[in-house]
Amino acid sequence: MSVFQIAFFAIIASALFYGLFFKSKEELLTRYLAYFLMMSFFFHLVFQSKSIVWMVLFLFCIIGLTLDLDSSLIKKCVLIAGMLIFVSLYRVPYETAEFSSYLKDEHGIFCAGIECLQVSENDDIPVMNAESSAIQSYHLSSYFFWAKGELVTDSFSLTAVNVMGFWLPLSDSN
Repeated sequence: MSVFQIAFFAIIASALFYGLFFKSKEELLTRYLAYFLMMSFFFHLVFQSKSIVWMVLFLFCIIGLTLDLDSSLIKKCVLIAGMLIFVSLYRVPYETAEFSSYLKDEHGIFCAGIECLQVSENDDIPVMNAESSAIQSYHLSSYFFWAKGELVTDSFSLTAVNVMGFWLPLSDSN
């Protein structure tokens, strides 16, 4: 944790506090829960924290308060959809370990050091085939709403995109 991260987070916390508690006309409880929702998001963004259990509790509180508002059903649905999209941003990976987990779970590719092992099962014969190949390129580029992971080895390449927590394979060449 660097001094820059702490200072940046303090500036965000101060600006949010001022905007929500001095400029907003909403109820105090609504402002309070919205403040913690936004603070948890920025905490995750700045410090790369993975613990969001307490944030989900606040999300459900805000959804409950939104349903209790005196506004139209369409406005309530738009607010709840916006909050759900906001929370799904937490699922965008920022570390290559999450791309590694995707490779293991979906494609049977196990990478360690400078080599990858691709394990495949044959449906007709109960035998596993394993193919080892050297890694040429392995990286994860993370953006705000999405991330792109790429693995290139001697014998195959795989590219996948993670959009709001859901992995979508782009190319798979063997």
